[in-house]
Amino acid sequence: MALSALLWPRSAFPALPPASSGQSAESTESNAAPGKPAQLSPAAAADASAAEQAPGWVIPRVRLGGTISYDTRTDFGEGRKMQQRGLNATLRAATETYIWQPWLAQVGGNVNFSTAHNSNTKNQADFSSSSNSKNGVVTGSAQLRILPQSRFPFEAHIERTDNRMASDSIPTVGFASQRIGFTQQYLRTDGDAYFGWDHSTQDSDTSGKDRQDNLQLTLSHNMETQRFQFSATRARNEHAMTGESTTQNNLSLQHSYTAIEDVSLETMANVSSSGYHLMQTENDTKLMQVSSIAFWRPEEMPLTLTGGVRMLALAADTGTFTTADTTISAAAKLRNANVNVGMSYDFGKFTHLNASANANHIDSNGTTAGTANESVGLTYQPQAIRLSSFQYNWSTTATATNQTGGNNTGRQLTLQLSHNLNRSFQLDGGSTITVELSQALSALASSGRQSTTFAPGSAATKQVTHGAAVSWSMSGDAGMAQLRLSASDSRSLDGNQDYFQMINFQASSNLSTSANTSWNGSLTVQAVRQGSNQPFLVAPIGTQPAGIYQGTAYDGQFKTTSSGALTYQNQRLFGVRRLRFVSDLRLNSEALLPMLGGPTDQEMAAWENRVDYWIGRTMLRVNTLVARTKVPFVKKTTDGVQEIVSSTHLNKSIMFSVSRGFGDF
Repeated sequence: MALSALLWPRSAFPALPPASSGQSAESTESNAAPGKPAQLSPAAAADASAAEQAPGWVIPRVRLGGTISYDTRTDFGEGRKMQQRGLNATLRAATETYIWQPWLAQVGGNVNFSTAHNSNTKNQADFSSSSNSKNGVVTGSAQLRILPQSRFPFEAHIERTDNRMASDSIPTVGFASQRIGFTQQYLRTDGDAYFGWDHSTQDSDTSGKDRQDNLQLTLSHNMETQRFQFSATRARNEHAMTGESTTQNNLSLQHSYTAIEDVSLETMANVSSSGYHLMQTENDTKLMQVSSIAFWRPEEMPLTLTGGVRMLALAADTGTFTTADTTISAAAKLRNANVNVGMSYDFGKFTHLNASANANHIDSNGTTAGTANESVGLTYQPQAIRLSSFQYNWSTTATATNQTGGNNTGRQLTLQLSHNLNRSFQLDGGSTITVELSQALSALASSGRQSTTFAPGSAATKQVTHGAAVSWSMSGDAGMAQLRLSASDSRSLDGNQDYFQMINFQASSNLSTSANTSWNGSLTVQAVRQGSNQPFLVAPIGTQPAGIYQGTAYDGQFKTTSSGALTYQNQRLFGVRRLRFVSDLRLNSEALLPMLGGPTDQEMAAWENRVDYWIGRTMLRVNTLVARTKVPFVKKTTDGVQEIVSSTHLNKSIMFSVSRGFGDF
């Protein structure tokens, strides 16, 4: 169609709205109604009419521009110095026009050329080295859109990249990539259709040629109470140098049914296959599955019912493996069927009931297994109680489960009770202090339950958790600040009597000191301890069961970590417009506070400062970075005694860059 429009005898074809209209072809098209010719401004229409009377084509406007930049960076640290310099330039050219009218066909394209010259110098002790590299990249793309505002828009595209790199120490390396494809759509009020094809190639002097092909088809149809959607995809990758390839195919069909407002049904069928043909192994997998889930939630009842079914079949062939004695063929087949139902019901405002049942059947390479699980739970959470200036909340939950089949066959009853007390104090100046206390108890009764620890006794069935927290917060026009200290202790009352304790402190702020300056900071300190009050049996590595000895699950010592961050921003440094300053400090440590750890604590600190200054389209930037890292390690002394020492590394870096944009970009 576009070719016939090009070759049809006419006096002239306007390539784009004249520059005097102040609108591009794209913006003119966006103002037109779908399926109708674009409306031009009076000046553009007059110029377009003159263009039709003039012989030949009106040359479309080409936008030219680009950027040029220079940067230098120097790194110092422990007797070494490394310097990097780079000069980068990018030139861009782009145009967009149309054939005859914007609603018929639109054409666009761009070409980019980038070049970089880099040099690196490294001096360390008595060793020095230097290298230079040049890099040139050419990229381009073109796009054709036919009838873009109609119900059946067509789009075709092509992209290409070519790169050549050379340096003093690296031989010339070439890399080129290309991508072509198209999409065709059909838009309807009761459904859509989409078809797309993409073909990509990458050609490298070192790794050879790679190829990717993708196909996609999507169809959808809407009815009054139903919706159908079909999707088909195919993807294939090939590596010519080794002959390796991968192929993936997928077909899926989705169906949605809503007969009435309270009932909905979602069904999906899926068939897929994948093949991996690699140098060391091959794998072909086929998968088929069907799943459906239904919901019912009547408006007149606080009830929700769900039900679902899923069937799956999987076949995998991993090819053959030849050893010195025999050839082994590995294959796997799996079939699975699952049925589940669920229910939830609200008895008034504070009581909630939920129940579920699940049946599962698996056939794996001829070995079958089935499991069934049923559970019912009841939760009661009354309204909060006001005790003087305190607020008291409590809730309780009971859950009963039964499982048949598998390793955890048996019945289980769990009871949980939790309550908390909190109070808030309003202070002068708009700040608030909040105090919280909480406790949770749980008990479990089980038949057939197995221990999951190394302890000779049974696992824990009773557990208690205590928690406490105090926080302070303030917010206002200038920003916000918050402090919070919390502690928790969770322990089992039987079994191995395991315990877990944690203390956590957090501070954060976001404050504006003026219209152009602000501070942002945070500090986190955490201490964690876990252990067991009962000994258990541990077999040392490399010993037989006869060599087992008693030990404890954990060492019972507090492990501390801390981290902090502080950022200062000034949008108008020294009162100069477009002069921006940012200072950022980051701290991490295994000690209680950053930068205060001992020789066994790992630490990291980084302080970065950046100044940006814009002069029109020219940007100047100075960046400095100081980083300190401390890493502990084990050192053996001359007398054979091992001790823990730390190694500290200090690195400094300064970078300067200037860039300038020009033209229409």
